[in-house]
Amino acid sequence: MTAMGPKDRRSVRGLPLLAATLLVGPGCVLLPQKKEAPAPPKPSSQVNLGLNSPHSPDFGKPIKPEQQLNVHLDLARAAEAQEDMEQSLEQYQKALACMAPGVKGVKPAAAQVSRALVHRRMAGTLDRNAQFEQSEQQYKLALKEAPGDAKTWNDMGYSYYLQGKWEQAQMALSKATELDPQDKRAQTNLGLAMAAAGNEQGAFEVLAKAGTTASAHMNLGYVLASVGKKAEARRHFLEAIRIQPSLKTASEALAQLDRGPAMRDKNVAIASAPGPELARKVERASNEAMKAK
Repeated sequence: MTAMGPKDRRSVRGLPLLAATLLVGPGCVLLPQKKEAPAPPKPSSQVNLGLNSPHSPDFGKPIKPEQQLNVHLDLARAAEAQEDMEQSLEQYQKALACMAPGVKGVKPAAAQVSRALVHRRMAGTLDRNAQFEQSEQQYKLALKEAPGDAKTWNDMGYSYYLQGKWEQAQMALSKATELDPQDKRAQTNLGLAMAAAGNEQGAFEVLAKAGTTASAHMNLGYVLASVGKKAEARRHFLEAIRIQPSLKTASEALAQLDRGPAMRDKNVAIASAPGPELARKVERASNEAMKAK
């Protein structure tokens, strides 16, 4: 993947509440009516915590650290959706504070798992903004908390892939597949990293194991196109279409290859965190091939 440029930042803002107004026209007679208690205010369109609402069964109870954690994680994701990285990272920092060592009411083992999750998600946010030095620090902090977390190893391998660090990517992704042999995303990423490093045959075997023979040819074609090997990429796209003519994404990839410059790395890698649209497209193609198997 190529480095991503800076994005416009937008804040998450709530919409104002609307108040209903009753209008009485001239000549209308209002009969005396029993006064009713005013209706409770409508909730804001901002993220509603719901923890201190009088209608909540937990009203009046202390807010648990796990609840605070989930709120900050949701707010971080909402900020990411608005491309507000600064706000997202701030919410992740607050989430970490909820699970800091020594916080009452949280078991140390559970706190470690939660901190690992927050560090991993924070690293993914930094990756999407091409801040790789900072993301690497977050991945290492995540692994310090949970060294056996396959998703962290996968996402760190994906990060190395984005930077063109094929050897480090293969090491991290191999660890991910070792910890979770059923993780098709990690297997696919490993195959892509191997292909980018020049191990075409080994990459094909790993990609075929992760999906189907047709999807392996297609994904291998993506990687070869991304490094400028258009003739080799064309051969794999055509083979994918020969094996599975209904694989539309392979036909689309071949057409794109003929139309313009080679596809870039970011079009093929897949991570646990939300990725670029074309990354999801490759994943859908793999799923498409599996369904037709």
